[in-house]
Amino acid sequence: MGSKRSISRDDVEGSTGVFSPRYSHAPDYIAETGRSQLVPKFWTWAAELGFWGLYALRCGAGSLVAIDKNPRACENARLNVAELGFRNRATVLEGDTYGPLSKEDKFDVIIMTPPYWNKAAGNFLEAAFYDGEYQFLSSSILGAAGHLNPEGRVFLGFSDQGDLAKVAQLIQKSGLHTKRFLLQRPTMRDGHSRILTS
Repeated sequence: MGSKRSISRDDVEGSTGVFSPRYSHAPDYIAETGRSQLVPKFWTWAAELGFWGLYALRCGAGSLVAIDKNPRACENARLNVAELGFRNRATVLEGDTYGPLSKEDKFDVIIMTPPYWNKAAGNFLEAAFYDGEYQFLSSSILGAAGHLNPEGRVFLGFSDQGDLAKVAQLIQKSGLHTKRFLLQRPTMRDGHSRILTS
């Protein structure tokens, strides 16, 4: 892979028990809207095999910490990090939201793409889509400010199929402020709109 070539969802390998970005148009939306927003130190979950993080590293982010509670997703993320040549700039941790981090861990950018359907997940793979009572969404947003550097930013990717009022309430409660709201209309019949806030 040449140094100037961008990462696409087809560059990311998937394994059994891990949701592949090849079955979603979200990575394309991420790539289209996020390039100009990345800063040297970058943090994300290994959601969608860590596409956000891998894309940030390709764009020049100084470092990445990726977190996922699915052990297979973590193994898969480590494989992709090594395969794409980012091993010296990326750390993959297993855990839920900010659990594996210490209070001293601060970042310039936090990216989250939580599940948007309020339904209990029966296994790790379903947890890529379902978030019962929005527990993951809540802990992700409410805990973000404690891990941001001064002037740090949070990017939240969501869908209009989720509870947008809940998202707005959580952002207000967290003390964070929305500066930008982007909306991508469905590109396929019966699709859903992608939303990115920062």
